[in-house]
Amino acid sequence: MGTDARSWQILFEKNADAPRAAASTQKLLTALIVAESGFLDRPVTVEQIDTFAEPVRLNIKPGEIYPRIDLLRALLVKSPNDVARCLARDNAGSIEAFAEKMNAKAAALGATHSHFVNPNGLPIPDQYSTARD
Repeated sequence: MGTDARSWQILFEKNADAPRAAASTQKLLTALIVAESGFLDRPVTVEQIDTFAEPVRLNIKPGEIYPRIDLLRALLVKSPNDVARCLARDNAGSIEAFAEKMNAKAAALGATHSHFVNPNGLPIPDQYSTARD
């Protein structure tokens, strides 16, 4: 789907509303929610549950402590699934609660044909987005 950046006029689209996996692009929504929540200088302690993510990992370890901004930078540059999980759990208390935030934010931004279940984009049933969203 191609859109003119100034007018938002759609120049080209093909299957723009077909549901498909968002994959790692949904990490941009994860990053947006974390960034907008603020307190980026605060420390985040990695928990065991954060490390249950394959295949792309930064190999953070339970008990390690990082400034939130460093984890956010790693998420945006290297796209590690374990860091996405860590930031989501830190932000909302659980992956499930963070997915609720993702769905609310997506809807608020006009992405009405998307549904998220995890913060990292790994394929899972009932998780999808569209090119238009």
